[in-house]
Amino acid sequence: MHRRLRTLAPVPGRVSSCFHLHRRAALAVLIVSVACSSGTGPDGGGTEGKTHPAGTVSDRITFNTGHIGIAVAPNGVGYVSGPAGLDRFSTQSPYTKLSSVTTGPGPRDIVFDRSGTIAYAATDNGKAYVVDLAAGTMKATLAVGDTSLSGDARQNKLALALDGSRAYLAVWGRLWSIPTNGAAATSVAHNGQAIAVSPSTGAIYVSNAGDLRVSRVDPSTLQTLATSSNVFNATVVAVAPGGDEVYVDNPSGILNILDPTTLAVRGQVSLPSYGVSGITVSPDGTQIYVALIDSKLAIVDRATRTVVSTLTLGGYPLRIAFDPAGTTAFVVNLEGWVDVVR
Repeated sequence: MHRRLRTLAPVPGRVSSCFHLHRRAALAVLIVSVACSSGTGPDGGGTEGKTHPAGTVSDRITFNTGHIGIAVAPNGVGYVSGPAGLDRFSTQSPYTKLSSVTTGPGPRDIVFDRSGTIAYAATDNGKAYVVDLAAGTMKATLAVGDTSLSGDARQNKLALALDGSRAYLAVWGRLWSIPTNGAAATSVAHNGQAIAVSPSTGAIYVSNAGDLRVSRVDPSTLQTLATSSNVFNATVVAVAPGGDEVYVDNPSGILNILDPTTLAVRGQVSLPSYGVSGITVSPDGTQIYVALIDSKLAIVDRATRTVVSTLTLGGYPLRIAFDPAGTTAFVVNLEGWVDVVR
């Protein structure tokens, strides 16, 4: 992973050391914003009556500093993680910026429980902030048992169990299971560098920095159930809304489509460039949005496994989140804004 980070071309206009730190953290952040679907679409989910963005950048929400994580709550309020808290915005035009929630230094990934009342934000020092969304305040801090890597920007890969009982945090060399009720955390040795949870089975998928493969992990025991035969060196992992496909990148600019049980490669999509920083499937399960570090957003059709549109956003796009209706995508950018794609 380190070798890949050193080979990335610099993004013009970055002048502060803070941006360089965030940039190194960016590829290790994982936030997967997916919604369950039903019916007979490509993931077992139907598309009748459902929509996804047409693929046009319609607006931009500007913030004072660069942000990394993004998520949209069920009530339509968007959250982006800033230097010391979560900045909020309306996902309806005119996309007004709302009051911020102060957490503490370095929030990264953001995930919500299924009720949409609690947010968890991973940090760069082995913790997870717990935020009461209704009150707009931080209510607790969950910590792992080992903070020897405190300040390491790789400590920010967060996912949540389907029942909200545990948060999963992949730090360098360990995979942690952190009870959300404040009980002691447990862990296993694991060189995870990206993590996602299946919205249908609860299985954990982790890309490995050691052997560069992808593993399926039991959410209760943290034991590895399957490992891919292929090598990927993936920095991002995502799961389809129906849980029937897993997506990982590789340094050659390929989006790999994996079987969720065996982790065998089902297909591949050639992307417009290398350097994937975010993968999110549209809520209707028909498209895959892929953020690329060279200022682009690729939109992939799941049925044909082809890139149907490439948008130039500028800056350093990272994560993607959709509004509750699935009609609008929001792409957070390290350079200090969120692009609105409709």
